[in-house]
Amino acid sequence: MKALVFGATGFVGAQIARRLIRLGYEVDIFSRGEKPLTYPGVHTFYKGDRHSAADLRVLSPNRYEAVIDTSGYTAEDVLLAARALRRDKLVRYVFCSSGAVYLPSNQVLTETDPVGANPNWGAYGSDKLEAERALLALHERERFPVTVFRPSYIYGEGNNLYREAFLFDRFSQNRAVPVPDSRNRTQFVHIDDVAACFARCLSLPGTNGECYNLTHPERIGWRQLAETARGAAGSRAPVVPVPASVCAQARLYFPFHDVPYALSVDKLRAHGLPVPAIGLEAGLARSYRWYLQKRPAFHPGCMTRVDEVVSACMPASE
Repeated sequence: MKALVFGATGFVGAQIARRLIRLGYEVDIFSRGEKPLTYPGVHTFYKGDRHSAADLRVLSPNRYEAVIDTSGYTAEDVLLAARALRRDKLVRYVFCSSGAVYLPSNQVLTETDPVGANPNWGAYGSDKLEAERALLALHERERFPVTVFRPSYIYGEGNNLYREAFLFDRFSQNRAVPVPDSRNRTQFVHIDDVAACFARCLSLPGTNGECYNLTHPERIGWRQLAETARGAAGSRAPVVPVPASVCAQARLYFPFHDVPYALSVDKLRAHGLPVPAIGLEAGLARSYRWYLQKRPAFHPGCMTRVDEVVSACMPASE
């Protein structure tokens, strides 16, 4: 089977492309070429701007049976791609959306729960939702064979976002890690589970025109997250709860929003797709081994008050 992966030099796209290659697909990739290709087996590497209809024309002669889109963020992105593709052999276009499309909620969300603008995620969630809607409208009008996945927080080897690496940086330096002192719970999904689910849906015709939440079922608290990362790093540095009275904006000292974020995977299971099975302990252990090998460097971004809140909240005995 001939497959195309958009964004296959990034975190998610690269792992999916690797899996498809291992499964015997003939894999082409399309990206701007700003990042090097770090794995073998790619058939053709098309370099171009996916926002340019002219650049996308290079794809038109190909008859792809599967397309994986991990770099589409807006309706314009996905519509340009859909117009550039020949459809006579296309079996599935798999779009990586996000759980950020849902309205704020304290409940475990199913695919039928309300979607819309969510202030926690801003334009990212709204744009992903509009991309979903554009693809699903194509499915309704033209039977365009699309499947949409809505992952929770993705982590694992190769993560280019400063998330688990922030925890590993602190713990490996024996520095305290501040966490929001709240009861909010969230969910994570390991990159290998994401890749497995994307690949599996290519051979399941019943997933056409459907949206699926994609996450490990376990709901994780912030202290549990930090302590699990500390265990992976073999550190004894303290985990320090930070009350909202000290810093109300968790993103100023922590790599995640302090909001409830829980997705049901019942539909995933019911439709025969693999439910993510890599638990947090095993997943972070793998992430830490990768971290030690690569020693990735990140900019802290908006996390400008880490040491300040640690000093304000650290018990005197520490």
